[in-house]
Amino acid sequence: MVQKEGTESGGNKATGIYSYINTGKGYLKGLWGRAYRSSPVYNSRAYGVRGMAGNYTPGWNYGVYGWLYGDNDGAGIYGTVYGDIDIPGKYAGYFYGNVKVTGSLWASSITESDQRLKMNIENLSDREESLEKIMKLNPVKYKLKDKRPDFGTTATSDTGTISQIIDTALCQQIIFSLLLLLTFAL
Repeated sequence: MVQKEGTESGGNKATGIYSYINTGKGYLKGLWGRAYRSSPVYNSRAYGVRGMAGNYTPGWNYGVYGWLYGDNDGAGIYGTVYGDIDIPGKYAGYFYGNVKVTGSLWASSITESDQRLKMNIENLSDREESLEKIMKLNPVKYKLKDKRPDFGTTATSDTGTISQIIDTALCQQIIFSLLLLLTFAL
């Protein structure tokens, strides 16, 4: 166990534990933490690595900081419930498994529209009917209340929908579909 407590009186940097590896190959770990039992315990907590930061320059406090450095693919932060995998690309964060967000999730882009991820693709040939469906989602033009350049939001206008309206439109569509199904089933 390594423990260091105290304050740094000189300079502008203080480090509790520092590790540097620049040679070798295989499984290299600058810092490795493990909290594991072979059988479950239900009245305890375990942290492999735990970080906490706060009350320094606003916007520059990180509980956990990961930085992917160099030319090869990987991730600054990698979270998994399945073990190691090859990461095809460079990411600030890469998660293999379900991710739950209980607060807000900010993104300048979330894309699942890649044709390679889809099958049984059909063109909407009745354009009038398709436009009618899109218009039920009440597309709007808007500006965000809080401008966040770091998330790709600026003073320019955006086009999109209001999620509360989509929820209502989808609920109505589901109810309509169920009524049709029940009608034909009887």
